Amino acid sequence: MNRIIVLVCLAAGCGDVTLTGLTAPPPGKTALIDNDDRELAISRGVAFAFECTATEGGYSGPCRDASATSDDAATAAVFAGYLDTLAQAYDNGDAGPRNRTSFVVVGLATGSTSIHVSTSDGDVDVDVEVRD
Repeated sequence: MNRIIVLVCLAAGCGDVTLTGLTAPPPGKTALIDNDDRELAISRGVAFAFECTATEGGYSGPCRDASATSDDAATAAVFAGYLDTLAQAYDNGDAGPRNRTSFVVVGLATGSTSIHVSTSDGDVDVDVEVRD
């Protein structure tokens, strides 16, 4: 599973925010996003990176002014990520390449929580289940 995509259409007036998985779990472990229910199943001890992109009006590219939080950081923590590659030039290259927006979720303890990705392009909530 190379790329996992969650496409979230937000209420009228907001753009589309897409979360794309960047990493695969180790053998025998889980890191899987359910596209329909906005749920992430992750094994305890696994770190899962994902990228955030947005399309709003004439903009298409990395999520802007993005942050992420966890309701219970003892169960699943979320951190801002840094990628050493630039996003492709969107909008036919008019805007040029930009830094990619990414986050890393780490399954720390068995249980359930939610992570919230907030951007100026729209917000996404993902229910997280950490499994043994």
